[in-house]
Amino acid sequence: MIVILMGVCGCGKTTIAQLLSEKVGWPIAEADDYHTSENKAKMARGIPLEDQDRLPWLLALHQVIQRWLDEGSSGIITCSSLKKIYREIILNGNVGAEDFAEDKNPSRINGAAFPPQNVKFVYLKGDKETIAQRMQMRTGHFMPPSLVESQFQTLEEPTEEENCIIMDIAESPDRIVEKIIHSFDNIGTVT
Repeated sequence: MIVILMGVCGCGKTTIAQLLSEKVGWPIAEADDYHTSENKAKMARGIPLEDQDRLPWLLALHQVIQRWLDEGSSGIITCSSLKKIYREIILNGNVGAEDFAEDKNPSRINGAAFPPQNVKFVYLKGDKETIAQRMQMRTGHFMPPSLVESQFQTLEEPTEEENCIIMDIAESPDRIVEKIIHSFDNIGTVT
């Protein structure tokens, strides 16, 4: 089982991933670690990423999932996954849409499409005010609070067809993790 914690910056993806990992013993892949140095520098300057900037990042995350599943491993990924097409690329490893990149011919890899039971998105949902407050308190991260608005503008909330679990970030992190674990019959043994 692969759990992908998604949502805008400051929604608590890392916190929830760490708590969930402690409970189930799975490794964590922080999506931020897979951004290029150019992407990180761009965001640090307060410039939102374009789709073309994100494509190599999304494909790298797909490869992490592919590796874990090939090894028969479980894992947790933290990734904003703001648009539906981003979630599709993470799952399928190919763009799947002609107009994803401006050049209409982005790089593709031939990855396996993962069965929904093996990979599950968990959307950590919060309102702009809560997220903005959290971002003001956060230190030492390349993503500045000024990009909160662009994150919400880019966000395409998961639809019912995506079968995503939605968690309200107003709840305590411990309660969110408890609900995530309870929502999966095959999430693994809780330690």
